[in-house]
Amino acid sequence: MVEQVKGSKPWRDAVARAAAAHARVQGWATVTGPVEVRVEFVFVRPKSAPGRVFPITRSSGDIDKLCRNVNDALVDAGVIADDSQIVSLVATKLHAAEASARITVAEMGSPRPNG
Repeated sequence: MVEQVKGSKPWRDAVARAAAAHARVQGWATVTGPVEVRVEFVFVRPKSAPGRVFPITRSSGDIDKLCRNVNDALVDAGVIADDSQIVSLVATKLHAAEASARITVAEMGSPRPNG
């Protein structure tokens, strides 16, 4: 598979570096069980859309492709062993004064017993 979105690789690398550094500081080991990933993508609001809360233009990217880059970066960083471990994914795109991304990875508890 070839990445087709310009800028994806540098952004994915930056996310991986930040995630690896954070995991190192926290003393985390690579998670090998099921996880939930939550991502909040924040884009700078263009002057042409003063009241719009949600970025819905092509320039903000497709949320599924943005998430794919985050998921791959978490693997690259050693935060999770494989992106197939992600059993829950919640993502939002918002506008604000400054661009950012907030990523949370949480280990999932034991499965609930049937019944």
